[in-house]
Amino acid sequence: MTTDRARSRPGGRTAAVRESVHAAVLELLAGQSWAEMTFPLVAEKSGVHPATLYRRWGSVSGLLEDVISARLERLSALPDTGSLRTDLAAWGAGLAADLAGVPGRVFLRAALLAQEPGSNGGYMTGRTNDIQTMLDRATARGEHSPSLQEVFEILIAPIYAYALFNWDDVAPNRVVALVDRLCPS
Repeated sequence: MTTDRARSRPGGRTAAVRESVHAAVLELLAGQSWAEMTFPLVAEKSGVHPATLYRRWGSVSGLLEDVISARLERLSALPDTGSLRTDLAAWGAGLAADLAGVPGRVFLRAALLAQEPGSNGGYMTGRTNDIQTMLDRATARGEHSPSLQEVFEILIAPIYAYALFNWDDVAPNRVVALVDRLCPS
């Protein structure tokens, strides 16, 4: 017999395990080097059995990629304001905020470390497709749209460079200046 309680488990155990493991990974990365990251350490920190980690993620790189993908889905939704300029400014400001401070820098370090040599990471393929969709929407509205490469070179790369090199967090007015270079009036 199935009770109402058993039927209404939003996310259920799987979601709780994933959330606990993701939190443990980010916490561990804040305090130690990538080389020290192991499934047994994640298991100890998260309270999840190592066998579950191996079965679900297969490798530490696979786990990091899942952590990154989940964070991007949750924090970096692409806006649709009806204007490419305001879409890019809002998205760039959100990206800068996501990478701000120690948590953002830990996330960036995890993203870099999760990449296998010669790969751009599965999480980046999805993000690239999302940005192209934003550009395609602008073109469909009759707006001049920069190329995807220009968006990476002029908007995204500087924001990541600030976070990567531990410079000051990117201020919103700096994001607007980058968008102005990308989409001149």
